[in-house]
Amino acid sequence: MVTVEDAGGNTVTTFATGVTMAIATGTGTLACTTNPVTPSSGVATFAGCSLDKATTYTLKATSGALNSTTNPPITISAGTATQLVFTTAPSSSGTSGTAWAQQPAVTVEDAAGNTVTTFATGVTLAINTGTGTLTCTTNPVTPSSGVAAFAGCALDKPATYTLKVTATGIGDSTTHPSISISVGTATQLVFTTQPGGGTAGTAWATQPAVTLEDAGGNVVTSTAQSVTLAIQNNPGGGTLSGTATAAVNTSTGVATFSGLSINKAGNGYTLTATGNTVNTTAGVVVSSGFNIAMATPSFSNLTASQTIAQGAASINLSGTIAAGSVAPPSSETVTITINGSNTPATIGSSGNFGPTTVNTSSLSPNVYTITYSYAGDSNFNSATDTSTTLTVTYPTLVTFRSFGATPQDGGVLLEWQTGREVSNLGFHLYRDGVRLTRSPVAGSALLAGPSTVLTAGNSYSWFDPDGTSSSSYTLEDLDLNGTKSLHGPFYVDGPSASTSGAKRPPARAGRISPLLNQLGRAGTANDRSLTTTTFDPEKGLATAFPASQGPVLATPQQGVPVSQQYALAAGQAVKFGVQHEGWYRVDASQLTAAGMPAGINPDNLRLFVEGQEQAMIVQGSAVQGTAVQGSGQVSAIEFYGTGLDTIFSDTRVYWLVWGANSGLRVQSSGGKAAGNAPASFPAAVQWRPRSLYFPALLNGDADNFFGPVLDSTDPVTQPLTVTHLNAATPGSSTLQVTMQGVNLGLHAVVVQLNGSQLGSMSFNGQADSVSTFTFPNSLLHEGANTVSLTTISPGDVTLVDTVLLSYPHSYTADGDYLRLTAASGSTVTIGGFSNNQIQVMDITDPSDVASLSGTIANQGTGFAVSFALSGQGPRTLLAFTNAQKSQPVSITANRPSSWHTSQAGADMVMIGHASFISSLGPLQKLRQVQGHTVTVLDVQDAYDEFNFGEQSPYAIKALLSTANSAWTTKPHWVLLVGDATYDPRNYMGTGQVDYLPVELIGTTQLETSSDDWFVAFNGDGIPQMAIGRLPVDTAVAASALVAKIVAYDQAGAAAWKNRALLVSGANDSADPFESYTSAVQALLPQSLTITKILQGSDPNAAADFLAAFNSGRGLVNFAGHGSTEVWDGGLFSSTAAGTVTNGSATPFVISMTCLNGYFQDVFTFSLAKALLQSSGGGAVGVWASSSLTDSGPQATLNQSMIGALFGHASMTIGDAAVAAKKTVTDPDVRKSWMLFGDPAMKLR
Repeated sequence: MVTVEDAGGNTVTTFATGVTMAIATGTGTLACTTNPVTPSSGVATFAGCSLDKATTYTLKATSGALNSTTNPPITISAGTATQLVFTTAPSSSGTSGTAWAQQPAVTVEDAAGNTVTTFATGVTLAINTGTGTLTCTTNPVTPSSGVAAFAGCALDKPATYTLKVTATGIGDSTTHPSISISVGTATQLVFTTQPGGGTAGTAWATQPAVTLEDAGGNVVTSTAQSVTLAIQNNPGGGTLSGTATAAVNTSTGVATFSGLSINKAGNGYTLTATGNTVNTTAGVVVSSGFNIAMATPSFSNLTASQTIAQGAASINLSGTIAAGSVAPPSSETVTITINGSNTPATIGSSGNFGPTTVNTSSLSPNVYTITYSYAGDSNFNSATDTSTTLTVTYPTLVTFRSFGATPQDGGVLLEWQTGREVSNLGFHLYRDGVRLTRSPVAGSALLAGPSTVLTAGNSYSWFDPDGTSSSSYTLEDLDLNGTKSLHGPFYVDGPSASTSGAKRPPARAGRISPLLNQLGRAGTANDRSLTTTTFDPEKGLATAFPASQGPVLATPQQGVPVSQQYALAAGQAVKFGVQHEGWYRVDASQLTAAGMPAGINPDNLRLFVEGQEQAMIVQGSAVQGTAVQGSGQVSAIEFYGTGLDTIFSDTRVYWLVWGANSGLRVQSSGGKAAGNAPASFPAAVQWRPRSLYFPALLNGDADNFFGPVLDSTDPVTQPLTVTHLNAATPGSSTLQVTMQGVNLGLHAVVVQLNGSQLGSMSFNGQADSVSTFTFPNSLLHEGANTVSLTTISPGDVTLVDTVLLSYPHSYTADGDYLRLTAASGSTVTIGGFSNNQIQVMDITDPSDVASLSGTIANQGTGFAVSFALSGQGPRTLLAFTNAQKSQPVSITANRPSSWHTSQAGADMVMIGHASFISSLGPLQKLRQVQGHTVTVLDVQDAYDEFNFGEQSPYAIKALLSTANSAWTTKPHWVLLVGDATYDPRNYMGTGQVDYLPVELIGTTQLETSSDDWFVAFNGDGIPQMAIGRLPVDTAVAASALVAKIVAYDQAGAAAWKNRALLVSGANDSADPFESYTSAVQALLPQSLTITKILQGSDPNAAADFLAAFNSGRGLVNFAGHGSTEVWDGGLFSSTAAGTVTNGSATPFVISMTCLNGYFQDVFTFSLAKALLQSSGGGAVGVWASSSLTDSGPQATLNQSMIGALFGHASMTIGDAAVAAKKTVTDPDVRKSWMLFGDPAMKLR
């Protein structure tokens, strides 16, 4: 306020002139609500006055002529910060990544533009427009005296930008005029694609790329630059290969690289990138880490598969091993393996190796895989190649020992003997250039198989009724692979005919060899007969019921309680042997004769098969009907039975037992019909011939028996009898044909029915091929329908397996018997019965058979039965008259046994057929006197406890395995007593009995016997017990052989036991038998008197051998070629064994050759059996092979056996055999050498 006064200081209240307030000192602007102000009562009151600039002021008041007045100083400070002002703008242009020449400064001001020096909140500089990244030395910047001075600011991307500044507490941001940023100078290299790594020596899938950039990370495209890559971190000591230097593309700014790889494996490799003028400030740029894995090399350029003749000294092999462009170092090797023999080949430059010489002189004829292997190192994985083969053949596939042509009976008898055979399908004979044989004379291929060598050959004969003394003959042998070779000519020359040096064998008394197309066609009593059967409607054609039906058993079924069978075997029972399906009746007299006590409560009779109880009918004297309730005399039992179909047996065993519990009974059944059954049901007639054995077919546990041979010269025809055909049934019939290939080529078989071609089968090699042909029902007719099988490929050889014809069968009985199927809920009428004594059984569940009630009525001249079916789904039925009830093939009393239980046990077990048990007494007593515990048991006990009473070698193995685990004294020696055969079903019709079966195992060349299988519990082929066999087929033979063994022991240290006879076959290019024999001699003690017979240098070897044998020897050792009945070259044979006269001086014979132990053959008498059973003396034991094996592993086994026998005075021959087998790796040699004799016998 300003007061107007007079000179005396009195207020002039009347003054009405405006008073003006103004700045006296200080810069700024004064603002008031009213200025000037008119005084009121002498006072001018100002309002709303303010000063805009922060400084110190003095104010003055004036009014007209009045003197001005000033006030004391007034200090004005800055107001609240309200704005940011670029007081220094950044440069208007710059380069990316480089700090601008002029850095921005921003002042904090109040609303009046005064600098707010006290503002302490950071000011942030940021991009307003433009893409990129702004960097400054410090951002935000705290103002100093109201000014935020920025430093080191730069923008990284080329563009035009405006910047803005902001601070907390201040309103809108402030922007400045634009700044233009351009790409900077190249200053750095950057890996924009990192190296991907890979495997050693192989170019990486992801190759690196390096980009030239300015300091802001912008791609520089205008600058020329060369970039070089190098390894920095080098964990594997590798070398970088490929294009490692590249120019930067001035259009893209990127240097790209190709083909880069590192030759050493390692984890954590890094690369550096160096430009010729640009580096980073910290040095060269480094890539991310990457890994190089070990390389996997492969083989290439290998020497092609080749064929050489046996005896060729060597072959040269070469190849390359590499992984891409890199190869293992030249200091390493590749191993070339043929038949277990290794040859190293040194790796050279670029991975090449060879030519390397590989010795082949010892290889027998066969096809060998050539294995190339590389062991690998720290940079390369291992590698193996088996793509090439070496085939070693004989110079000729069949060599001849002799051929003879002898005038006889108005013609010429032709006889020839081979020295060896391999894959010999057969022979064609030619007289004067004209072929005599429509089909080849059958060779050995069906016994020995493809590529299998019979080193001792075979004998053959053929009669030419039109031959004369002037005829000449040529023989052509045929190989399975199609190779043909001619031999001859041979001439009729008086009593003999020969080529140079050939000798005629003895005449064979009319034994003419069969033609190939005759094999299996003659038929035997035991060929599978034609049987009308029905299908399982739920399983289809492939499961048509054969006459002998039911599951194929070799071992106890899974899920069947073993305890039930153990209980059956341990108790009283009557056992029924059943070989075919049918309704069986057994009368009381038969049951009583087999041991069933009189007065048995009928309710308590129970019937079992394979551990499962079966329903049956029990008929009593008091009540006749389907079931007897309560007490009374049993008059008969009836039950449904089926035969067995295994390799070993066709007889299923049913067990009738009695006790305190009631048994299952056949119940009556009936139902309400919803409709009539159709006019027919699917039936089948099957031809399953089994007349030819094919042991060379390695098909596991499957059957090796087949029907006739089908070759290109002659078709196979077979009538199939169809009965009660309902040809009017809608639909079609089928013919299923199964053929087994023999030779190793393509098979093509045309199938015809009643002269109409149904189609053809095509398959390769030794396949078992199945084809099904569908045809109209009208093609069939009642009675015989002829199936014809023809091969259309020359040289093609196949075997008939099974032919199955399905057709619609009316509901009419075949000979008062019918097995049929029908739907539940239908009414079925079966006609064609000759009398009204008809029963119908529902056998859908064989263990719970039901009797169907029906109505029997006249039908024409016969009878029919009608009934309704209950139940669910299709039902399988059996309808028959009383006359068609069957009888078991055997009814026997069970002999209780419980060998499965924990018991004292014995260290020796003798298992024999019942026919031979009594013969073992003297041997049992001898071993007991020697301190052994001996158990003798009937092999039937093994069948009863471990296979439901049904014959199988698996039961014997199960018994021995149980004894090994459950008996306190575990068996150490096992003696099997009884002969065996590969034909236990007697398909061949020889009648040879399988007294004590043998397991037939697959070896490389053929299926054959192995007794070690019984006691090789660990699956490695090494027996856990010493096992031997006395292969006898009569009680007389068993007693004689036992007496021979006992006499040997009782002879003590007789002088003849101190003499050894070593026999060697003639050396050939592959088999140094004389060296093998010398190695055996070196292992024998010097106390023995040794005689050596070397066939190769002794023209009288056969006679010398026989003389030495007859003079008495304790040991005979033979090494040479042989076959089932012979030692090669006429040295010795089964026939000769029957003529020996060595008496009680019986040696132990070690036969290191092929097949002398093939004792299971039904057509030959193996040399092992002949020596054991020779009435003139023979051998006390024989160790021989049942298979075909190579001589090298044989020699190893021979020497190990001799070492065991004579290196341990107390070792038995069985223990020595076990010890020897542990030293050989050839599985065929290990498994096939069998001991024929007592394993507990010691050489003395």
